[in-house]
Amino acid sequence: MPYDDWPDVHYSRFKQRIAWHKKGDPEIERQSLRLTRDIAADMRDCLAAACARGRCAPPIQVAERQLRSFLAVRDARYTLFEHGKAYDHWNTGWVWDATAGGTTFKVDCGDIAESTQVFCSLELGVGDGLRVGYFPRNRAGSSMAYDVAVADRPGWDRDHLAGTISFDDGAPRGAARLVEIGGRALALEPAAAP
Repeated sequence: MPYDDWPDVHYSRFKQRIAWHKKGDPEIERQSLRLTRDIAADMRDCLAAACARGRCAPPIQVAERQLRSFLAVRDARYTLFEHGKAYDHWNTGWVWDATAGGTTFKVDCGDIAESTQVFCSLELGVGDGLRVGYFPRNRAGSSMAYDVAVADRPGWDRDHLAGTISFDDGAPRGAARLVEIGGRALALEPAAAP
């Protein structure tokens, strides 16, 4: 298909700023760290909305502290693991770590052939073998059925998550949105109001 038949791909910021650069180009690091900060800030805001009045359990509270610590520092270390790696005929990926404020985030972005969307996730360790992942939505939604997940085993096995936070985007305009918190993401006894 001719290149100009895909205008959304033609103007994709991820592809322009990261994917189309050759490995070793310093712009990849600069833009990857910029994207990491954007995703981290989005995750911070997501958790602030979901976890008001102490609704979230300690693993999520640790993630909130780590997000604040990461975002408070301007300089971050960057380690690239995969840049445009073809996993199969349809899927290509980019994976890097970003470290600042004592916190390391693993960022994973994937592109599906002939799709105008790139899906990314951010993952961090929160102790006790637990990891918290954030799966930001874009125009097409999310590749996951939840926005935040707590995992206690390798991968993001949708059938065996330790906890999740999901926002219901199906609420009518102007109505309150439902936030569902479950498993090890939910505080059994919310904090008392000050």
